[in-house]
Amino acid sequence: MALLWFTLVTSAALTVSFYQYKNEANLYRITQIRGEVKVVRDGEAIGIPHDEVVPGDVVIVEDGVTYCDMVVVSSKCALIDESALTGESNPVGKTAVDPSQGNVEFSSTRHKRNLIFAGTTVLETDGTRAIVTKTASFTARGVLIRDIFSQSRHRFKFDVEVPIVLTIFFVYAVIGFFITVHLIGEGFVYGYFYGIYVVVSIMPPLLPTVFTVSVGVSNDRLAAKKVTCTNPDSILVAGKVTRAFFDKTGTLTKQGLDFLSVRSATEWNREGSFISDPMSVGMAVCHTLIKSKSGAFAGNPVDKTMFEASGANLDGVEVTSKNGQSFTILKQFDFDHHSMTQSTIIKTAEGQILVYVKGSGENMKLLCTPESIPSDFDAALRDSAINGIYQITMAGRILPPTTDLSTLLRGELEDKLVFFGVINFKNTIRAESPDVIRQLSEGEIESIMITGDSVLTGVCIAREAGIFLETESVLIGGLSSDSSSIEWKNETFEAVELPSIEELKFSKTKLALSAEALAVLLSTDVSGTHKLMDFIRVYGRCTPFDKVAIVDDFVKVRSRSPSPTV
Repeated sequence: MALLWFTLVTSAALTVSFYQYKNEANLYRITQIRGEVKVVRDGEAIGIPHDEVVPGDVVIVEDGVTYCDMVVVSSKCALIDESALTGESNPVGKTAVDPSQGNVEFSSTRHKRNLIFAGTTVLETDGTRAIVTKTASFTARGVLIRDIFSQSRHRFKFDVEVPIVLTIFFVYAVIGFFITVHLIGEGFVYGYFYGIYVVVSIMPPLLPTVFTVSVGVSNDRLAAKKVTCTNPDSILVAGKVTRAFFDKTGTLTKQGLDFLSVRSATEWNREGSFISDPMSVGMAVCHTLIKSKSGAFAGNPVDKTMFEASGANLDGVEVTSKNGQSFTILKQFDFDHHSMTQSTIIKTAEGQILVYVKGSGENMKLLCTPESIPSDFDAALRDSAINGIYQITMAGRILPPTTDLSTLLRGELEDKLVFFGVINFKNTIRAESPDVIRQLSEGEIESIMITGDSVLTGVCIAREAGIFLETESVLIGGLSSDSSSIEWKNETFEAVELPSIEELKFSKTKLALSAEALAVLLSTDVSGTHKLMDFIRVYGRCTPFDKVAIVDDFVKVRSRSPSPTV
């Protein structure tokens, strides 16, 4: 019996060790890279191993995988595939850092368009040079790998219960051991071995093997389907997930947008689409697109759709509109998630300097002069959102000829604008999205949308995807006029009272909320808001930071709750 149990325990230990080693080896293998980098040293371009590059080196960027974080200082064209790092499916254009903004503190978030990150792939470049800022484990890729190796997995209810069950088994085994020794009563040695037999029956030595081997086998099956699991232990608790969070654009809906129409300020009440001259110019210049050698455009899909609809032509920084007007792009500002705007400064053939700004309707309204905003602008914005239309507002103004662009702050630039009109796009839902949501629902997993778009647009797409059932009504929460409280309205935009938590539990009413409204609720009643979040299915106007914060909040709160976790 002893030999048998020794063989079983030894085999189990070797099996556990093998699968643990295999999992770690697979993870280690996917993080290893080897390559050469061309740097400029002592005035000469030389190739050196990537692990010899140091911060401050000037790198000649070439096609292929990058090995360090770099800031672009000289470039005509640089197209980067960041899918391996960020999941972005479209190539991203990188431009040289603007030397006139030397008074602005450099940061990886503000100057993301000027940074090439380690682990990304250079698709196309034309004499691009960059200065190395980070190497090895300090790069964006290095931080990602460190997180993979050192992450502390979220504690599920499963993790909390296993030690309790093992403790009960241990106490039971100790009691069983002494009872067995006492009842045998034919000598301590004889009773001892029977007692040990009882112990290993209660606490089987093969128990760790069951967990480890099942994880290893599952990991191999996922790998065969080209799915890499960086934390195999999570496979054990995959069935404990009760909530799935989705982004909207590119996830539940198609990656691109379909251009619908333009509603210009000069013809605001005119039926159909009408593109005024200011709107035509804005659509042609207010973007951050880069033209590749093949003639294709790289950049934000919305910008590409808008530019193509304008009928203009782009050659470097020179833009020619559909009617033959020429403009020179002097400066471009990337989309800012806080102000929800993107702006461009251009120079006309006559020497006039103009600024064009586009962004979300709610934010752009605050930046425009009141007299330029149509009286029914809010109603038009709301109607578009209810119908699932993605809308961009365009505005601009003329800059004085003596303006010093090198010292002009973005806040001063995007102020006292003249409203030009809105551009309407249709965000089409993916054909497979409703079926995926339905399958999750059948598995008792709630689907929640977190989007940067309007809450009303999110509700419309959520209806199409099946996040909201046909029998369910939706209450939409937003800030009051003085931003001090939350106003709740139904889908016909009538003011209503928010039901109590108990009433929500037994009703077919779900909620949708903006990120600003959620922040106000959390600042006034944290506990009550956490209970309310059980009924919220759409979060709108969320920045990337808001999206992460909402998911983190769910995880932290539910990890302390006896209810199923996220």
